[in-house]
Amino acid sequence: MAVGMLDQDVNDKLSMSVPQLYKKGIRQTLFTMERFWLYNGIGIFQSLICYYFARWAFADGVIGTEGWSTGLTEIGTTIAFGAVFVVNIFAALNTYSWTWIVQFALWASLGIWTVYAILYSLSWVNPTFGQATILYKGAVFYAVVVVTVFTSLLPRVAGKAWQQM
Repeated sequence: MAVGMLDQDVNDKLSMSVPQLYKKGIRQTLFTMERFWLYNGIGIFQSLICYYFARWAFADGVIGTEGWSTGLTEIGTTIAFGAVFVVNIFAALNTYSWTWIVQFALWASLGIWTVYAILYSLSWVNPTFGQATILYKGAVFYAVVVVTVFTSLLPRVAGKAWQQM
């Protein structure tokens, strides 16, 4: 979101002097209906991976060796972590120009989300209270997030590698 908010249009004089900036948009060479539906399909695939991997990982209802039981908040938090990381890394994979602003926005959004989730789980007035001491200490949580991100992005990385060949 930060990249989109910080993006600036070029001024009027530059727009008129360099019409090549807009030819790809006018001719729809970068974004077509096929690409629109492809991205929708990728999004559905990634959301299914995020949901079902977390659901299957906690199917037995136990977190770690302490024997804590899982519930909706633990599964939901795991899904949210996987989804946030997938979305940010997917955006990074589709970025054409890497500037310091893009780098900063990517890492800041991942960092802010992680800090927010941890601090939110430390507050006793919300349903995720205690997750910082239970869920985030277990290896299952981190394994699910890593496997979810890897599996969700594998088709995109493979597709880009195939295009480069």
